[in-house]
This record gives sequence, structure tokens and C-alpha cells, in this order.
Amino acid sequence: MLGAVSLPLTPLDELAAKYRELAVLRARREEVAALGRAGFDDAESALRRSAFRRLAARFPGALRELDALDARTLAARADAAAHAAAHADTDTPYTPRADAPPWLALALDFHALLTEALAIKSWLAHHAPRSTPLDAAALAAFRAFHAALPTRAFPVPLTDAAALARFRHPPGGRLLALVWAELEQRHARPRAELQALIFGPPESPPESPPESPPESPPESPPESPP
Repeated sequence: MLGAVSLPLTPLDELAAKYRELAVLRARREEVAALGRAGFDDAESALRRSAFRRLAARFPGALRELDALDARTLAARADAAAHAAAHADTDTPYTPRADAPPWLALALDFHALLTEALAIKSWLAHHAPRSTPLDAAALAAFRAFHAALPTRAFPVPLTDAAALARFRHPPGGRLLALVWAELEQRHARPRAELQALIFGPPESPPESPPESPPESPPESPPESPP
């Protein structure tokens, strides 16, 4: 008898898995809060921190969803992403169906863009610090690195010093400014509306407080002190 074939996960499959894990983490937090407990014991806290690191590495910004959205919403998102994955064409980039929730394609783009931006920022910090000019050798090394990335989400070819200057000196020193600017163009919505689609409206804080340390998306420090 033939063995089962393990098919590669699509971005939608991975997104569904992310929301399932977030839903479990959030449900447990809400359960502990409902019991009136101040937090988790040391063993469970260590397991949760390990899960946070794994999620943040694969889906930068996901931990903000954990703080902002309740378990029911996260579980519903997992179901919606799984449904979309089951009906998507795996041979072409994801094209939202008319009945797809607007946050779905946005969440895929958000994670892909932020993942790429963080990878570029890290490479530049290690191989071409801000005080070092980007010469021909550095640009050639960057092109080789960038070509090997599993996902390249930014539409503009990042092949010259002018293009990379945005990542060396992002607006306000924050990579997220580049990500939201690209998302605004791609989804034709203002940043505030996009943020509300992913993280929920700002006037609706989560019912239970965030755990410590803060669960927030990874971010680069400002380029210069205020």
C-alpha cells in the first residue's frame, strides 16, 4: 500500500495553523483570567514563551493579534483561512474570492512584507551598517541574499543603493512604516482601516490584559534618538 504523501503547506494553510495556535493560547489566557488567577506557573509560562518566539519568528506581528483579539475571533479566523486554503488554486498566487473576509489577503500580505523587511534590515545591519556606503560588492552580496529568500513580497526590485536606502533609514526609524505604506497602496485603504481589519478597532481593548513580556510585533529601533 502506498504511503501518504506529505504535501507542502501553502501560505493559507500556514495562516490557518497560526490562527489555531493563537486561539488556543488566547483561550487558555481567558480561562486563567476567568478563574481570577494572576498568571501562569513557571512551567506553563516557559511553554508559552517558547510558542510566542516561534510564532513571532514565522509570523512577525502575530502576537499583537493575540493581545487584541479574543479566542472566538481567532478561532473563526482559523476556520476562514482553512476554508480558503481548501478552495484555493495551489498553482497560482492567492486571489481572494468575492466572499472572502477582507482581513484574509491583508494578513497574508502583512506577514510576508514584514518578514521580508526584517530579513533585509538584519542583513544590512550585519553586512552593510548605515555608516558604510553600499558599494558594488555589497550590492552583489545583497542581491544573492535577497534572491534566496523564500518569499519576496515588495514589488519594487531591491537591486540598488537607492532602493535599499528605505530599509537603512525607514520613516521615523520604523520598518512598519514601510510595510503599512505598501499595504495602503496594495489594498487601497488608509493605514488606520487596515490596522483595524487585522487587529480589531482600537476602541475595543481585549478583555484580558496582555501577558508579560509584552506580546507585540518585532520592530527595529529608531535610526536616531529623539
